[in-house]
Amino acid sequence: QKETVIAAVNALREIGTINYFGAQRFGNVSSTNQDPSETSTGTTHKIGALLLNGKFKEAIDVILQPKMKESAKIKQAKEKYIETQDAQEALRTFPRFMHIERAILEVQAAKGRENDFSGQLLAIPSKMKRMYINAYQSYLWNKVASERVRKFGVNTVVEGDLVAITDEDDGKTVEEIQKLSDEAYDKGLKGGQSLKKVRLVTAEDVAKNAFDPSDVVLPVPGHAVMYPSWTTTREDDNKTFDGKSLFHELAMNEGGVTLEHTKHSIMEFSMRSYPGDYRRLFLKPKDLKCEFIRYDDTKIDLVKTDMDAFVKKKNKNDDNNNNGVEKEGKLLAAKLSFKLGAGNYATMILRELTKAQAREYSYDDKC
Repeated sequence: QKETVIAAVNALREIGTINYFGAQRFGNVSSTNQDPSETSTGTTHKIGALLLNGKFKEAIDVILQPKMKESAKIKQAKEKYIETQDAQEALRTFPRFMHIERAILEVQAAKGRENDFSGQLLAIPSKMKRMYINAYQSYLWNKVASERVRKFGVNTVVEGDLVAITDEDDGKTVEEIQKLSDEAYDKGLKGGQSLKKVRLVTAEDVAKNAFDPSDVVLPVPGHAVMYPSWTTTREDDNKTFDGKSLFHELAMNEGGVTLEHTKHSIMEFSMRSYPGDYRRLFLKPKDLKCEFIRYDDTKIDLVKTDMDAFVKKKNKNDDNNNNGVEKEGKLLAAKLSFKLGAGNYATMILRELTKAQAREYSYDDKC
């Protein structure tokens, strides 16, 4: 009903939601061997955990596994490789756009390097190598964000939170910190020299309402970040954690990763090469608008794409064609428009509105 949608839109506009990294961050397709009960989409962050742990052969195996929604031809090529372990043959059948897989296979096919697993992974283009570690960092961030909100709520500022500050005035926060999310650590910052300044919120700050909830950040884990000092108690065993120990506990439980110690000598797959960053905890979309569309035909596009606008139909009657949209149609759709900053995910806005799982639907899914 319209009233339900309008109420949800108004609540989102007023309160906002958690600024989670979206499912795209972790890969849009999962292994065909994945347990159907798993709710996490993708395997990117799992590969990141394997790399940090030095489990290079296992990481390669996951990368080369057939994935859901891949074409039958690609699945067949991967299955053939798994059966034969013939890298030379795989290079003849894997499409050229599969840069990661082919980089691994090219080293593997070289004489004497079939067991050089670290060398095979290091052949992957740099940005793609970082993608795996970044995904694992993002996965931990999402987990801690959920725990922080479970304990202290949405749109709140509490003692022990971290807030971003400006260089000019230690007592005021920056107005916009969206760019503190993906962009900085995706560039592979060295030594944390470009990290934004943050400070802990004090009891006095809370009493004075010195900071707005939009100022609150959580660290993307790395070797150069500060952690919040609030504490939270785990429900199942009543164990208490501060912000730093919570990140470390989750890392150990979600992949067996030790954030402060390296289990191998490959720097590119070590947390010592990732200073971390700070990401805004709460997200409010700008210029959020909602309009309703009536229609009858479930197969037509209700909203014209940029391509539709660019390639205009030459039908003389196109201006009078409503493309199946009817003022009195039996079906009702809500059209949303809003603006987000860099590193924010529209899928998180849609998830908040629909209260559904954030996942990628294929065209033949019924949703």
